[in-house]
Amino acid sequence: MANSKLDITDFYRPFNNGNTDMYRQLLTSGWVNHPNDPGRTADLLGFSDGVLDFRNSFEGFKLSIIKVIENDRDIAVHIAMTGIQVKNFAEIVPKHEPITFYGFDRHLLTEDLSQIQETWHFEDFSNLY
Repeated sequence: MANSKLDITDFYRPFNNGNTDMYRQLLTSGWVNHPNDPGRTADLLGFSDGVLDFRNSFEGFKLSIIKVIENDRDIAVHIAMTGIQVKNFAEIVPKHEPITFYGFDRHLLTEDLSQIQETWHFEDFSNLY
């Protein structure tokens, strides 16, 4: 990213590779996920577990970044997710067919722009129904 000291795409890598350990460096110790994932805490541990559940629910899961917009400490990211839902996810029964759905995240960086302090997210799961 042009203005920040971190590469925001690092936040999304674990969705594709399953390595959530990198969140320890990327997120502050008090990082908060808004809203927390269903049945998960709004902290790093709850989010990491949610990422792994997400990956396990979709065969061939891939997250792609469509667009990134920066404004000082705020970074907005539009994402696309694809895969075949093979397990129940967010109380949605799988159809076992290829699907694409979208999300939008807003990340607030620390004052020195080196870590993510808070994240707000929205996923449109309507294509899963």
